[in-house]
Amino acid sequence: MKCKACHHLNIASEADCFLCGAKLYRGAPKAHGIVFVFLALCIFIPVFSATGGVIKVLPYFGINTSGMKAGGGPGIVPMVLGFLGVSVCLTISRTQLPSQTQAIYCAIVAACCWLAYLVFIVGFAKELQSPRRRAGLTPPLTIAGAHERFDLAPIDARRAAPVFADPRGIAVCEAGAVA
Repeated sequence: MKCKACHHLNIASEADCFLCGAKLYRGAPKAHGIVFVFLALCIFIPVFSATGGVIKVLPYFGINTSGMKAGGGPGIVPMVLGFLGVSVCLTISRTQLPSQTQAIYCAIVAACCWLAYLVFIVGFAKELQSPRRRAGLTPPLTIAGAHERFDLAPIDARRAAPVFADPRGIAVCEAGAVA
């Protein structure tokens, strides 16, 4: 290892320079204790997702969770957000920045990870609750004088005609359609 003071080449295992006595390896600076709190917050994202804590949080955002069940895997997005936050916080803690600055940067990283996670779960839950539209149920373009009908009846794929059910429960095609 090369000495930064006298530029003398030393053996890699030496801690002090053979020529001038300067320290060769200082190691990573000690991380401030608060950094580990933000690491735990980032690790908690996939744990929170896997345990079903999301269902307790979503009603605060105006989302009905009566049809949702708790449990299951955390999914790839919470795991990526959690591990990305952990790796960035660890990288910040190994820098030469003052400990207060490290704590502020780690707090920003943890807050960004949690904000991204909340945006993801709220958007995903709203997507699950949005009404589904089937292809072919959009209102048709009307030409002047033409009479078009728009209803929510299921469509028979073979004839492209709406299928109705009579009171006896038998499927009946639209009037005038060939069966």
